[in-house]
Order: sequence, then C-alpha cells, then structure tokens
Amino acid sequence: MSVVLDQIPALLGVVVGVGASYLATSLGDRRRAHREQAAKLDHTRQEAYAAYGRAVKDYVVLSARIVASRGVGNGREQPLDPAIGLPQLAELEATRTAVWEMVLLLGDTETIAAAREWHRCAWYLEWFARGEVAGDQEWDQARAEASAARDRFYACARRSLHVLDPLPEPLPAPAWMLPRSEPL
Repeated sequence: MSVVLDQIPALLGVVVGVGASYLATSLGDRRRAHREQAAKLDHTRQEAYAAYGRAVKDYVVLSARIVASRGVGNGREQPLDPAIGLPQLAELEATRTAVWEMVLLLGDTETIAAAREWHRCAWYLEWFARGEVAGDQEWDQARAEASAARDRFYACARRSLHVLDPLPEPLPAPAWMLPRSEPL
C-alpha cells in the first residue's frame, strides 16, 4: 500500500504536466489560427480596396476624357467622343458598384465613409461628362475635390490595413506640364 501512496505525487505530476501541455498547445493553436484569419482578412480587404480604387480611378479618368472632348479641362487628357465614352462609363459604374459591395463588407467605418465621398465626387465628374454641368473653373474645382477624396480614401485604407507610413506628398508638376503664359 505504501508503494502505491509513494507513486501518487509522480502520477499527479504527470497529470498536471499533460494538462499544462494541452492548455499551452491549445492556446498557441488558437492564437496562430486567429493570426492566420486576420492575415487572410487583411489580404482580402487589401484586394477589395485596390479593386475599388482602380474602378473609381478608371471612372474618373474616363469622365475626364469625355469632358476633354467638350473642350473643358487642362488639355492633358486624350479626348473621347461621348457617344463612345458614355456607354463605357456605365460599364465602369457597374464594376465600381460590384467592388463597392466588398468594401462595404470588409471595410472599417472610416474607409467606407472616405470611399463613399470619393465616388460621390466621381459621380459629379460624370455630370460634366454628360454635359449636365459645364465650366472650366467648376471642372477644376470638381477635379481637385475628387483628388482630395481619393487621397483621403487611400489614407483611410492604409490605416485600416495597418500601413503606418503616410502617403507621400505628390511631386510638383514638371515645367513642361505647366500652362504657358505666352504662345510658343
């Protein structure tokens, strides 16, 4: 009987060791699974933000090309006939709407708000493309607002993705791109 009693502390030590090992392994597995899930979510969110950014940027660029055909703007965009461009603009809007759903599903509140503001600005640029709004000064103001909204979206998206570096300031335009005061 005393031999059995002498072995109880050893058996308790084994049981405690096994239990501690199980708990440590379980906690480690949970943490690893959580990190993997967070990494997958961040990757999916990154893809959604990038697809949304491309869709809105394509929409803005196409609007600018159509507006250029109306003689509005700085003349840097390649003009595109509205009869050709407006149907393409409708297709791009459908694409933007599809990727917008992913941003709504995966984005944080701040990024969703910034994305909403950017596509509101893009829609206003479409009004110029459709000829519903006109004027060089109005166009320049609308383009500047769309550009600022784009920068806000990317800043929010970067924070959402834990990219800590801020967006760099844009480089100044080269001299050959600046308007000339006298004719060549």
